[in-house]
This record gives sequence, structure tokens and C-alpha cells, in this order.
Amino acid sequence: MKYQATIFILLALLGLAHTYDKQYCLNEGLSNNDCNWYVNCLEDQFHCGPKGYPEGYGFKYCSRFVEKYDKFSPAGQKWIDGTLTCLKQSLKDSLVNTDNKTCKDVNKIAFDSHPRCYVENGFCELFTKQDIQEIYQTLLSLLQVYQMKDFLSIQSIKQVTIVTFDCLQKKI
Repeated sequence: MKYQATIFILLALLGLAHTYDKQYCLNEGLSNNDCNWYVNCLEDQFHCGPKGYPEGYGFKYCSRFVEKYDKFSPAGQKWIDGTLTCLKQSLKDSLVNTDNKTCKDVNKIAFDSHPRCYVENGFCELFTKQDIQEIYQTLLSLLQVYQMKDFLSIQSIKQVTIVTFDCLQKKI
């Protein structure tokens, strides 16, 4: 009987721990620059592995942006803050409605959200300022974050094209 009570208590505590993680993953973890959200929430749910979106792209680039945050102008930092939140918010539904979702689905949802999150959070404006020094600082900072090999896929070329088109539309 004592043994069963101990197991019951342990299971109850594990249930509370899981609820706390879910609370974090669906609420406060979405609105900060804690890149571990990709591993602790998204990867934990889908198990996509080191080359999957949660670890291989989301966590990687979130971490790189946070690491180089101080290299960006105040406008660039505001863009990073908004974009990191937007990208996680776009994936939140994947954690809630997991029915039949695969790593491929998570990848598509994530990449489809990138252009919208970039543009809605002021990416275009980073390059339309009159201050050429700030534009130069932004370009240098982005080059320190991104790895060019990640821009060689059809998926990435599509994203760059959409962002460029949306920025040109905003300027007209």
C-alpha cells in the first residue's frame, strides 16, 4: 500500500510538471527571447531530431539572433523581439492540435510564417531609413547571424522572394 501511494504521488507530481511545461509552452515561453522553447516545447512534442526545424533551424537561428542582439540597431532589436515572438506564436497551434501533425508539417508551418513575421515586425523599414550607417549595421549584423548555405534551398529562395516583394509593395 505504501509503495502504491508513493507511485501515485510521483505520477501526480509528474502531471503537475507537465502542466507547468504546457503553461510555459503555450503562454510565457512565446513572448520572450528564450530560444529553448524550440527544444523544450516543439522538439519535445514532435521529435524531429537535430536536422528538423525545431532544433536545426528554429533554435539555431533564434540563438544566433539573441547572441548577436547587441550588434543590431534599436530598430533591428525591435524587429528581432517581434519576429521571435511571431514565429513561436505561429507554431503554437501545432502544440495544441497535434493530431496527425508531422515534422514535415511543423517545417511547412514555420517556413510559411517567416515572411509574414519578418514584414509585419518591420523588416522592410530596416532598409528604408535615411541613415546609411544604420542600414550598413543591419546588413553586417544579418550576415553574422545567417549561414549562406541555408539560403540555397527552394524554400529559402521562396521566402526571400516573398519578403522582397512584400517590402517593395509597402514602398509603393
